[in-house]
Amino acid sequence: MSIDNNHNSQLINGSHPAAHRQEIGFDSSATKIPRRHTITSCIGLGPMPLNQVIAVHNLADEAVRFPLPRDGRCLTYNEAAVRAKPQQAAQQQLDRKVTKIIEPEIEAIRPLMAEINVLTAHLDQVRSSPMRGAVGEKLTPEEAEAHHDQTRSEIHNALQHGSKKHLIKGRSKAKEIALLLIDFPVFLYALMSLLNVNYRLIGSETGTTIKATVAGIFALLGTLMLAVVARGMGRQHRAFKGDSSTIETDPKNRRRIRLELIAVAAVVIAAVFVMASRVITDGLEADVMPLLVYALAALFGLLIGFSAYLNYASEYDNGSEQTDRVQHLSVQLRGREATLEGMANARKLRVEETGIRIAKLNRLIEQTRTGAEHRVTGSKQDKAIKLARSYHGLTGSKAGLPSPALDYRRLDLAAAQARELTDDQAYLANLTTEN
Repeated sequence: MSIDNNHNSQLINGSHPAAHRQEIGFDSSATKIPRRHTITSCIGLGPMPLNQVIAVHNLADEAVRFPLPRDGRCLTYNEAAVRAKPQQAAQQQLDRKVTKIIEPEIEAIRPLMAEINVLTAHLDQVRSSPMRGAVGEKLTPEEAEAHHDQTRSEIHNALQHGSKKHLIKGRSKAKEIALLLIDFPVFLYALMSLLNVNYRLIGSETGTTIKATVAGIFALLGTLMLAVVARGMGRQHRAFKGDSSTIETDPKNRRRIRLELIAVAAVVIAAVFVMASRVITDGLEADVMPLLVYALAALFGLLIGFSAYLNYASEYDNGSEQTDRVQHLSVQLRGREATLEGMANARKLRVEETGIRIAKLNRLIEQTRTGAEHRVTGSKQDKAIKLARSYHGLTGSKAGLPSPALDYRRLDLAAAQARELTDDQAYLANLTTEN
């Protein structure tokens, strides 16, 4: 705010103000306010605001005392005094909005920016994190993807030429559990017969219940052991599977495979013998027809042998070493891609949210600035000053009032912080688009 202090009682040329009025053609009657304006304003019909009638007269009287042309961009002491009240109210409004709205909004945006930076750092870390190969080797993501694509291409070419080596059978959890426990009823029956468990006394007699529990535990262990042995052997022999889905290897490995198959067959035959002997013994003691007893014993033996074969084949016929490597790398690559996509989407969401809040912050700053200025320039006091100037005409017809003398330091600091946040958000948005 500027105040015109050039109202000396003595003019520069030494003449008296009254004489100067005479010289330049001003007359005290020319600065008088029309009485009808005063009357209509006092009853609220204008042109002067009702509560500023006295202020307009005081400002006009000031012009009568010092009737010199003045710079309209400066305020006299009386004009400054009239404008002081709305200017003070505008300053309080500005400070209040900065304190209660703008600064909290800036503080709310900073954690979002920090979260975006953390997500960016995590993204870079995941992108450069090493991966584990099929045999435990350390691979970069690029090496893992190249190895995965190369092996997949080899498998695809082999399948195109009619190879059965890499065919994969669909698996289900229920099927796997059924294959593992398919022998359990047979083992349980044999062990309960071996321990002479009376089925009618289970749960009512302690000794019988303990025998039944022991029989159940050992039956489960025997079932799992047979299944694990068969599956492990099938998984091991799968490494020697050829394109025709048969074992193709050199004579040395072929001899070892035969010995392993003989060992598995011996285990299965031993289990079959135990099951069949129990069925035959119990059947003959119960005076059951011998033909039926032997047939049932053979059926139980075949059931155990067939279940062992199913467990062996479930591993042997299910893909190859190459498909295992592809699946191993594929799981890691899919997990890595899902992680990167999730983190990228989270960062993108935070960037968009930050952009919206920063745009809102910039609007708030601009609205606070223009609102504070408008509270002064649109006040009744400013209207009174303008009317007084129009009455005395010493500032000219084109001169406007100076801008309100408000303290914008806190608002300017907030605006600088908003510009910094805007630049950071624009950089992060470009980074998100590039990635």
